[in-house]
Amino acid sequence: MKMTQWTGWIDPQADRVAKKLIISHQIQPGYGMSLFLDVDRSFSNYLAVRAWVQRMHDDGIYDFSEPTEELGLLLTACLTVS
Repeated sequence: MKMTQWTGWIDPQADRVAKKLIISHQIQPGYGMSLFLDVDRSFSNYLAVRAWVQRMHDDGIYDFSEPTEELGLLLTACLTVS
């Protein structure tokens, strides 16, 4: 499910998880990640990760009580081009 409508709301827990992923994956500022994360193309890399984490939670794929490492592996898989 593609997130095309920005609601302007990211859960504070999703924001914290996204910040951890941004740091651990050394995600750079800029644009382009939204194509890999299937979120709105106008999102910056940081906002794309935040929206993606929120969607993973909303869709029941990730629970905030789980370790961020597992979500990090999923993020890596999304960003890996074969």
